[in-house]
Amino acid sequence: MSSRSSRTFLHTNLNQTLRSLAKTPGFTATVILTLALGIGANTAIFTLLDQLLLRPLPVPNPQELVTFDDKGTFIGWTHNDATFSYPVYRDLAQGSNGVLAGLVGRLPVTVNVTVGSSPERVDGDLLSGNAWQTLGLTPHWGRFYGPEDDVTPLAHPVAVISHGYFVRRFGGNEQALAKPILVNGHPFTILGVAPRGFTGLETGVLPDIYLPLTMKAWATPTWDQLEDRKTRWVSMMGRLAPGVPLEKATAALNVLYKQIHERDVALWADADAEFRAKFVKKVLLVAPGALGRSELRNRMKTPLLVLMGLVALVLLIACANVANLLLARAATRQRDMAVRLAMGASRRQIVEPLLVESLVLALSGGALGLLVASLLGDAIVRIFPEGSSLANLATRPDLRVALVAFGVSAFTALAFGLFPALQASDSSLIEPLREGAGSVSLSRGAVRARRALVVAQVALSLLLLVGAGLFARSLSSLATMDPGFRTADVASFAIDPSLNGHGRAETAAILGRVREAVSTVPGVVSTSAAGIALLSGNDWRSTTTVVGHEARKGEDRNPSVNAIAPEFFETLGIPLLLGRGFTASDSFEAPKVAVVNEAFVKMYCDGAHPLGRTLHFGRKEDPDKELIQIVGVARDLKYMGLREPARPFIYLPLLQQKELDQATIYVRTAKDAKALLPAIREAARGVASDLPIFEVRTMRVQVEGSLTAERVVAFLCSGFGVLATLLAAIGLYGVVAFLVARRTREFGIRLALGETRISVLRLVLRDAGGMAGLGILVGLPLSLAAGKLVESQLYGVSSHDVVVLALASATLSIAALGAGTVAALRATRVSPAVALRQE
Repeated sequence: MSSRSSRTFLHTNLNQTLRSLAKTPGFTATVILTLALGIGANTAIFTLLDQLLLRPLPVPNPQELVTFDDKGTFIGWTHNDATFSYPVYRDLAQGSNGVLAGLVGRLPVTVNVTVGSSPERVDGDLLSGNAWQTLGLTPHWGRFYGPEDDVTPLAHPVAVISHGYFVRRFGGNEQALAKPILVNGHPFTILGVAPRGFTGLETGVLPDIYLPLTMKAWATPTWDQLEDRKTRWVSMMGRLAPGVPLEKATAALNVLYKQIHERDVALWADADAEFRAKFVKKVLLVAPGALGRSELRNRMKTPLLVLMGLVALVLLIACANVANLLLARAATRQRDMAVRLAMGASRRQIVEPLLVESLVLALSGGALGLLVASLLGDAIVRIFPEGSSLANLATRPDLRVALVAFGVSAFTALAFGLFPALQASDSSLIEPLREGAGSVSLSRGAVRARRALVVAQVALSLLLLVGAGLFARSLSSLATMDPGFRTADVASFAIDPSLNGHGRAETAAILGRVREAVSTVPGVVSTSAAGIALLSGNDWRSTTTVVGHEARKGEDRNPSVNAIAPEFFETLGIPLLLGRGFTASDSFEAPKVAVVNEAFVKMYCDGAHPLGRTLHFGRKEDPDKELIQIVGVARDLKYMGLREPARPFIYLPLLQQKELDQATIYVRTAKDAKALLPAIREAARGVASDLPIFEVRTMRVQVEGSLTAERVVAFLCSGFGVLATLLAAIGLYGVVAFLVARRTREFGIRLALGETRISVLRLVLRDAGGMAGLGILVGLPLSLAAGKLVESQLYGVSSHDVVVLALASATLSIAALGAGTVAALRATRVSPAVALRQE
């Protein structure tokens, strides 16, 4: 067939399809809506999954980027998950010219930016001067700082701002950028604006400002350590030199890395031989970096993949439902198809118009599905707590996602349209016509296919309902557990006086005044403070030696640490089991003291009474150790997250710390803490109006925020389970209604022979129950197998929980019974006289 003939044939088929669908608006709307729900749910989840797991960094040729890591032994201080000191980064950057086009150093920071007289706390990045050239970016306005601006510490106070911050803070006015801004109280000049669409090097984190690495002392005023090789705070990303494969670059860089370690091992001259040997043998890990680094990706990868699998099941159920509808539609058009076959039409001429019809329905469902995806995406974002990094993700499908959605639509057209089309073109349909039948019904094969589709729908729906039940019970277990501290009637907010240039003494004084001011708010019972907020995901660990305790082989010698103010245990409702908490007398000049938790006592105190024992940070042989006396034992609590087991913990007096920076103020109230948040904020602002006050929330919100992933999965899985059950019930209704219509004459004869309508109803329901029961029997082992796959995501519930399996089966049985009953009632209303007159 020529291309012109093909276009004419397709145009004719399309016109016929549109006219045919217009004549059956109920059928058309049902199919399009069913597909829209299935495709829309898949598109919404894929929109999030694409941004976190699939989309490369917004830079030219991201496939050339690589990331670096080092998981070997180390003694010193490590900031978050960074694994390189600045001197080591510099050595690698200077010695890697042969295999890397550039090596970028990065440190995420939070700074106070003052424009005019208005201070604001913003996220930023310290980026090495070669970053912009290495990434291959072009500024939206102005210029980027370069390597020459990142050599001498504090010599070049220059900045680049993001395009979003340029529009939000400066109104997109380039003239407004001419005036210097203050970053942590120091004047900086804005050199340029990053290109539109560049959102940084970490998914889920949107830096507003970029500063040279050598400006670190001003960006992190309480800890500089720029030249300290024992302090790791730099993460690295590089671009491979043209024509250099990853394997060659890895080998060459490890030669350089070993040379650096052979020189640096002298810094640990007092370490044991085992450590020194392992340190020198450490390997530099080089990996593809097109996606960059992302802590959010690591946290959400498994939940998103689980959700993607669940919505794929929803789409399969939707396709099965539409296939059933098309089979029913084919039954009404069999005589027409038989006539066309009898007149010599080829199978292709029969199948092609039906596939065009399927494609039109699928693409219409895909188009409407984009709207469903946008609405569902907005609903998902509303689940995220305010300030969550997940809230930074786009919820509206972009062109990339839209193309995927229409690709899925085309696939579903084949998935649900091919079998009905082949059935309609079956040459055996001519035989009934030749025999003079007045009507033609679906073949036994088609009827079996419809039954099989319903069984598959029920089985997949059961799988989704079981998943929804497991995730809901898991969320309930986490949400109702005792975290070890008070969550009711507690509020919190954070301040960081150090970012405004305040030293240790001034910061301590400000914290004291803020606590005092907040304490005067009516309804406030007590206040305290902590260096690291509970359930924030942040952690401070330090190598610790307990005097008199001999460390066992493989023992973790790095308990978690937090610095807290007086009344912390009282404000948070954490029971003290032994000894005392901290008071105002535990000042900087006073003897150093600590409170430990139950897990610490079990691991390090060897069954001895803990009070009065001493510990110090560092190894046993460290010469400059400072002894700290244990004065109290507190109950274990959930610190990083609600899933974590109890871990050894050390509390130190906040006022005894050599450096003070960000602190979270906790406020216990006599009534609803949420109602007092405005008054608490105003009281704190009255002490230091130039300090940004952030993360103002109740403790309940903090707990809920720590369960964001679990809440999203439970909410969406429950919604998808309900949708799947509804689709399965509709599919069952359709098949039962078709079977009732097919057996109208039989039911008329039964009624004419004296059989009761109840027995006819029972006969039809037995058929419906058989399909539902078989679907449940097929779905149970599938559900058990799927439960094993997601077991790591559950908490406090077994993957084969009997209650969940029973409730899911019962729910689906009731839905199936209801759908079957509605269709079966039609059989009881058959008039014997009318039925017997049917041919």
